[in-house]
Amino acid sequence: MTIKSFKCDGCGEEIEYALINGDSLEGGDGLLEDVMLEVRNVDGKPEIKINEDDEWYFEKLNKEYWIKRAKEYAEAKWGPMFECPKCGDGFEFKF
Repeated sequence: MTIKSFKCDGCGEEIEYALINGDSLEGGDGLLEDVMLEVRNVDGKPEIKINEDDEWYFEKLNKEYWIKRAKEYAEAKWGPMFECPKCGDGFEFKF
């Protein structure tokens, strides 16, 4: 298993993971506003994890469903937007 870093266009830093705002996911608008999911580049494929600060929010939601939605978002052909966990700037990345 090889984990590759992302490079943020805003701050220029190499980052271990990027963030997806749950509001960007299909069906997540409003429900998951400002709830963050982490995406890592593992062997050229997205691996999704709920940000530990937002884990509590998923206690009454179907966590697997939203992780699946986040993976679909990350794999979208149109180049989804991710956020840098260091500077908060958005950047595009295609898996």
